[in-house]
Amino acid sequence: MIVEVEEKREFDYSGMMETVPFSIIMEGSGTGKADWEFEATTGIVNKCRYTMDVNRPSLLPDGAAGPVSDVESNLKIVYDAKLKKLRK
Repeated sequence: MIVEVEEKREFDYSGMMETVPFSIIMEGSGTGKADWEFEATTGIVNKCRYTMDVNRPSLLPDGAAGPVSDVESNLKIVYDAKLKKLRK
């Protein structure tokens, strides 16, 4: 039996992003949802998809004394995972 579950959440985010020619640290809070599909009898997750929206994250260039001011920023993170094969 396949079961599908939708999960909604609020979160705080902090992470590093490497871009050319600099790196930035992003921090902020946001909302997101995850759609899960799993086998109910075994509990094995077949696939999941996270979508997270970070609201106006602060951007701190690598080595800078403080965050960039007067910047409009939004961050959407989408993560997909799918089970391809089970190992014995």
